[in-house]
Amino acid sequence: MPKRTELGSLFFDLAHPRRAAILETLREEPSRLSRLAAAARTPAPEASRHLARLVSQGLVQREPGGAYRLTGYGRLVAEGMGSFEGLRSLRDFLRTHDLTGLPRRFTARLYELAGGEAGSTVSDALRHSERVLEEAREFAWFLSDQAMLTPDALLLAMRRTRVPVRVLVPRSILPPPRERVTSIPRDVPLEVRALPEVRVGMALNETVAGVCFVGLTGSLDLARGLRGTSPAFRGWCEELFEHYWTAGHPVRVW
Repeated sequence: MPKRTELGSLFFDLAHPRRAAILETLREEPSRLSRLAAAARTPAPEASRHLARLVSQGLVQREPGGAYRLTGYGRLVAEGMGSFEGLRSLRDFLRTHDLTGLPRRFTARLYELAGGEAGSTVSDALRHSERVLEEAREFAWFLSDQAMLTPDALLLAMRRTRVPVRVLVPRSILPPPRERVTSIPRDVPLEVRALPEVRVGMALNETVAGVCFVGLTGSLDLARGLRGTSPAFRGWCEELFEHYWTAGHPVRVW
């Protein structure tokens, strides 16, 4: 069977809501036909036919005792279905943003941003940045193509929280070295690095993360970002920030 036809057959079998319910139930634990029929809300004979299709795809196998369980392949496919659902939930947001500049290993995991709360104005992004710094207890990291906080607000919050702060900005907004006059005390834990260009905005601490991307106009869309607190959301953002931080060039701040 041609590969395209094989893939189409797999998608066809996964698309049925009752087969999807059976797979979701088997992700929890091996189950007998009666439990799977109840989970799929269908009579046992029909559930048996659905199971036969899943078995033929190599997703499910029957144990000697009569229970059904996912194969190793089936478990990976079932988890992949959750990834597709996460992407589907972000569909409208992704259609209006350009993520082509991000590293492939991050775009492949965009589903981890599912469940993020969307902002609607630039003011939302500014307030989020302020809260990230004010509520930080371990760290506060910022990445943007423009200053999200005034120097005074940044220093005031840092003196109060005393948490390490990292700031990433494009080289284009930095003044020449001889013109960089700052009153930042040496005991303030602030690090600044510069990148050739910035195509993503981020503000995060140990409990919340916010991220925004380039819009269809070609500029960073601060008005429509995503904010989230789940471990998956924050982990994705932390890893992406670390990726750019490693690539950044240190800038003296005193």
